[in-house]
Amino acid sequence: MTHIWTWTRNGTPVLTTPEGVDIANDRELREKLLSVSDWNPVVVVDGSTFRTFFSVGAMRVLDEASRRMAAVGGELRLATTRPNMRRDLGIARYGSLLQIFESLDDALDVTLQPQAA
Repeated sequence: MTHIWTWTRNGTPVLTTPEGVDIANDRELREKLLSVSDWNPVVVVDGSTFRTFFSVGAMRVLDEASRRMAAVGGELRLATTRPNMRRDLGIARYGSLLQIFESLDDALDVTLQPQAA
């Protein structure tokens, strides 16, 4: 898989990424994230297929989308089953708006938390 696949589970949009997200597909990630974030308060990026890397450009895309969604009361969640990837993304993330979960089920099961005013 080289492209980002968009689907829904129980009405929540999920974007499933390929093995690595880099300059070749971070634009596609941005376009799809911003598109689905317009119609749902919660968007989950399923990164369980991450095997190689997540580029700085792709991290900026996640940061932009998470801030944009938080500004309107939504949230972006990232799910990856790989402990090293969770650690690396946790270290690399720009702010605390992006939530990182151990599994797609965990990310989808969390109730949307109201944003502080």
